[in-house]
Amino acid sequence: MTVLAYFFSISTLGGKLKKDILLLFVALITQYLADAVYLSNTMNETWRPGGFDDLLYLVSYAMMGLTLITVGRSAEEIRKYANGSAIDLTKAT
Repeated sequence: MTVLAYFFSISTLGGKLKKDILLLFVALITQYLADAVYLSNTMNETWRPGGFDDLLYLVSYAMMGLTLITVGRSAEEIRKYANGSAIDLTKAT
């Protein structure tokens, strides 16, 4: 879905959300890695609180939070352009 949103952003919105969607993609990959490390440690019974997998979870959730903040800012910028007629967002290219 993020790849589709990335290409949609480039073609329709003029690339305004390009960096935000890439950040979301990296956050999702980090989340996947955190889940894989946690499951591996749990299956091998080597998991302990405050380990490397908890650090990965912290980083991935921080990246997702940062993504929400940047998407909100970009959406405000897009609304300003749409209201000011600087770019026409109603036409799909």
